[in-house]
Amino acid sequence: MTTTKRFKGLANQNPAPQSFNIIRVNSQRLLTGQWSPTLGQIFTDPQDLETNEQLIERQRDGEDFFLLWDVAKRKAAGIELTQILPQSGAMYIPWTGVLPEYRNLGIGAAMTHEIAGHMRQRYGASHTIIEAEDPVRLRTSGAYAPDEIEDAIAVAARRINFWRRQNFVVVDDNTKPVGEKLSYVRPGSADDQQIQAYDHMAVRFHDPALRDRVMTADGQISKAFVRACYFDMNRIQFGKDLTDTQLRDNYPAIDQYARAIDAIASDTLATRNEAIIEKTSPTAATTLNVVQEQSIAMMTAANSKRRAAYN
Repeated sequence: MTTTKRFKGLANQNPAPQSFNIIRVNSQRLLTGQWSPTLGQIFTDPQDLETNEQLIERQRDGEDFFLLWDVAKRKAAGIELTQILPQSGAMYIPWTGVLPEYRNLGIGAAMTHEIAGHMRQRYGASHTIIEAEDPVRLRTSGAYAPDEIEDAIAVAARRINFWRRQNFVVVDDNTKPVGEKLSYVRPGSADDQQIQAYDHMAVRFHDPALRDRVMTADGQISKAFVRACYFDMNRIQFGKDLTDTQLRDNYPAIDQYARAIDAIASDTLATRNEAIIEKTSPTAATTLNVVQEQSIAMMTAANSKRRAAYN
């Protein structure tokens, strides 16, 4: 649930400089009036969405909602939701994305980077965990209709490349076929008692010292660290106080993955190492600032008073 299923080409090959605010959403009004509708425009699959009531409950639980705001156009441009486990420094992103007109300009990547810096400063986040669809296993997953599958596979491959360009390490041995390597599984999106087996887990480091501790010179990653990330990510989603044993007892997919990773004799795991396809579309010159919702309210009120004075 980290990107939309369609990527559109650039409308403007020479993008002009743009200014954005990244608003920390504190009120239910902004959450339901701007953040939620923007989410629905980015993610078109109903299974990827939640009701306003569910989003409000997340907000009450302390999850961090961010709204990307186009200053010149005075409209929402993108969203992100981040969840943090302060005791481990792990941060998970269930949703992030920008509207079609802002894609392929580097704006979404800049947004996630700025938010990560904010979360590191505010909570001490040391690494970000995401999930992204596996283009190989997607073909036989049944997750897409036959007339959608080829497009879905192509988008999944581009998505993996996008995240790797943003310095995410994808835990997967791309030199081995399915069945001969550790395969990532997770509780199903629609039914958490089912096993969803067509994703990868990826990690980006915000603490260089942590990266040095868990990554080898040849690109391998610590198995113990991957295991900890997996349980942290599921703990964030299903209950921050749950132990590893409780997670395994409650969710068959978690138990299956734990058994699989524990059966590997090596202390390290492979990560994807194929060549990264560099960005060829132009990157927009952007200015991004993380601001509080109250700041935007004050600016909007000031603009309204100025408009009234001229009328």
